[in-house]
Amino acid sequence: MDFISELALVLLTLAGYSMGAVLGSWDKSATPQPLDLGAVVVLWIAALASRASLGRWAAIGLWLVAAGLVSFGLTSLRRNKMPARATRATTSIQGSGSLKGFWEAWKSFAREMGNYQSRILLTFFYFVAVAPFGLPVRLFGDPLRTKLSTGPSFWVTRVPASAELDEARRQF
Repeated sequence: MDFISELALVLLTLAGYSMGAVLGSWDKSATPQPLDLGAVVVLWIAALASRASLGRWAAIGLWLVAAGLVSFGLTSLRRNKMPARATRATTSIQGSGSLKGFWEAWKSFAREMGNYQSRILLTFFYFVAVAPFGLPVRLFGDPLRTKLSTGPSFWVTRVPASAELDEARRQF
């Protein structure tokens, strides 16, 4: 249960950060920068460190708001350098005019927030999982067997398949 509350704290801090970035960019298209990735890591460390003294729920609420404010400030500072947001066609829903407008605005906001959040999560996934695996393979491995070839070609001879019916039925 402790791991789940820590995971919730980390993910909701990220949600607050992406919410602040989208609100700070308003009519511009916000994309995470290296400064944002560093700020998210610092916020995660601070949130996890203060969790014991604040309590579970207070820490989640506090760091959700704090991450949103930090992101809003950082995004507002570099807002002039951002490209304009592309307009998207919205789907119509049935309902009253004010509720429909709110729903369309919420969908647009949630789409931008999810886009921002997914870019941060995939960047962290790349640096935590893909790069540490790929670097040793690149340095020490030869999956295509290009370094071991001694002949004039990199051609790998293949054992011809049997033409018998029993072999064809057994694919794997």
